[in-house]
Amino acid sequence: MEISFDNEKTRMLLENEKALKRNFGAQVAKAIMKMMALLRAVDNLFEIRQWKSIRLHELERDRAGQFAVSIKEGNRLLFVPDHDPVPTRDDGRVDWTEIRRITIVGIVDYYD
Repeated sequence: MEISFDNEKTRMLLENEKALKRNFGAQVAKAIMKMMALLRAVDNLFEIRQWKSIRLHELERDRAGQFAVSIKEGNRLLFVPDHDPVPTRDDGRVDWTEIRRITIVGIVDYYD
């Protein structure tokens, strides 16, 4: 999958192991790097949606339009599909098989 970043600060953080460790600790940093590698390796979001442990899901309310995957210790990697419009099926739901590009917007801890 193609991955871009919403800004340079996000890119520099997520592409720098040392910065990840400094900001999140070694275990969470390792999990983030693993998730980034997984996202780059798949062709579309459907491929990872099938893995329940990743918990890929659409967000609501003030984060509507964003998606998240679980990382570790309450941390979630947030992104938006890099498609305009977002691919949908006939029933109006997201067509996960057609999302092949994403823009990462950040990492949040749901418990903060």
